[in-house]
Amino acid sequence: MTDVNVVVLIGRLTRDCELKMTNGGTSVLNGSVAVNRYTGKDLPDDVSYVDFVMWGRQAEGAAPYMTKGRQVCLNGELRQERWNKDGQNRSRISVNVRSAQLIGDRNEKVKTGQTGNAPVSVGPEDFDDDVPF
Repeated sequence: MTDVNVVVLIGRLTRDCELKMTNGGTSVLNGSVAVNRYTGKDLPDDVSYVDFVMWGRQAEGAAPYMTKGRQVCLNGELRQERWNKDGQNRSRISVNVRSAQLIGDRNEKVKTGQTGNAPVSVGPEDFDDDVPF
């Protein structure tokens, strides 16, 4: 059996993402997302900060919209970078994003539940409960 490495995160961007080019000419977008975890009534949420990277044309297209406070859904895989600095082995885990979806505006109205670009559920258009036989 093969191993599975799948990550889905929904959270808010902690800063404006940074678009750069590699020496080979590939676009790379770096960012960080804050993901809250409910810990109980009358307790503060536990927050995890997760770095991510997006590549190529997807990074170029997403860059103008990936601004601080924006809620996003990121799908991808965990990647571990390893390097040696001053004789010390270092490592860092981040998410290599395969797909991203903008969920809400930075200034969305939470009380009314309305957002300017809420995701649309995709499914069968003409589904009914009648059995076809």
